[in-house]
Amino acid sequence: MNSKKFSEAMSELDSKYIDEAIHYKKKSSKKHNWTKWGSLAACLCLALGAAFTVPKLMQPSDIGDIGTPQPSNPIISPIQEEPHKQQTDNSVIDETMTLEEAQLSEPFGGYMLSEAPSGFTVETIRRYQDETANYLSGLWTKGEGSFDEISWRVSSYDDTMENRVTSVDDTQNYDLSLYPFPLADSVPEELFEVVDHPIFNIDELTLEAVSRRAYTINESSDTDAIRMTFGVRYGDIVVDVTTKGVSPEWIYEQLIELKDVGSNTQDMAAKRAAQNVIVDETMTLEEAQLSEPFGGYMLSEAPSGFTSDIIRRYQDETVNYLSGFWTKGEDSFDEISWRVSSYDATMENRVTSVDDTKNYDLSLYSFPLADSVPEELFEIVDHPIFNMDELTLEAINRRAYSINESNDTSAIRMTFGVRYGDVVVEVTTKGVSAQWIYDQLVNVYHDKSCINFRSSN
Repeated sequence: MNSKKFSEAMSELDSKYIDEAIHYKKKSSKKHNWTKWGSLAACLCLALGAAFTVPKLMQPSDIGDIGTPQPSNPIISPIQEEPHKQQTDNSVIDETMTLEEAQLSEPFGGYMLSEAPSGFTVETIRRYQDETANYLSGLWTKGEGSFDEISWRVSSYDDTMENRVTSVDDTQNYDLSLYPFPLADSVPEELFEVVDHPIFNIDELTLEAVSRRAYTINESSDTDAIRMTFGVRYGDIVVDVTTKGVSPEWIYEQLIELKDVGSNTQDMAAKRAAQNVIVDETMTLEEAQLSEPFGGYMLSEAPSGFTSDIIRRYQDETVNYLSGFWTKGEDSFDEISWRVSSYDATMENRVTSVDDTKNYDLSLYSFPLADSVPEELFEIVDHPIFNMDELTLEAINRRAYSINESNDTSAIRMTFGVRYGDVVVEVTTKGVSAQWIYDQLVNVYHDKSCINFRSSN
């Protein structure tokens, strides 16, 4: 339950109990005054009885006879943890990955969103599994300053979802035009769960049903873009979709395309086998710096206060990279993402000269970028790549921006790449100065130049 629904539910409870209290007070006022004195006398008797009884109960000789109530669910310390839980802890999965890796992962990859509408970029792709949850999820956004987003979550169907499954014929279970907002005030209690987040069977799904889930709402800090929340069942798999700023037609088309995934399992298995993962491992920063061929381009150290979250080396037949991620504690949004990979033809359209400021200078455009950057320049403005020989501090400063969000800070952010011959370092930061980033990139350049000079001699 989100905070909005919780607030609505609590407001109902408050008014209910206040009303009951008022009526109770009115009923009580009809009683005779002698009942007040009778109640007071009864309380006085109880107090006197307790004064004589409690000291006896608290005598040391009697304490041993008092039974200690045992909790129905005793707390298990880490040392005394149940054996079966200790074993399953080893099977926990929690990793981020590229969209390509996600689409090839078992058992949910075939149901992952293949591509987002123009202007949307991948924020994060996550594979997670523990004793209670098992899913593959993705989040796409439309640039800083925009509230548009797509959340796509693939998981196994289970009994907890049963009450949310509905036929498209039962419009009272999902048609939002039948209920005014907030839903907590208008939807019957027995229907709230299914109306809030229904699940359709893919064999019944229609564009009309998806359109009946669309709604808009005006908020002072937001826009009136179309929103949708619902799920679709594909046999043993459920895809949960939450979107804002995307048309029902587009969502419907993506979901229908997945209809035959289950019957193409052999093709998917063959595709995954052909992918041939060569390396997929986590390592320390020291190990990463010594690994070939990207270790020499890895960040040597993070600013004060930052700690390494994960260092990963991955290679298959389509991607090959070394990546690191640093954060600044639980209560901070500051972060550094550093990714080293081989330069390839897919990056060609993003390479720019520092003289072509229209290709990267964010001060020339307003946020969201999707609304202000010409379509033919969006890819390069969104994530430009500079040649190291041309890189300047001024160019990096032109990539710096900040944005105020209610749940965030106005720390400086940057996203860009730098090409060192056949290698590209891609940087995404928040809460780090342009000067610091520039110094790290120049240090990498000097270190590699020294190595190449020694090798040539």
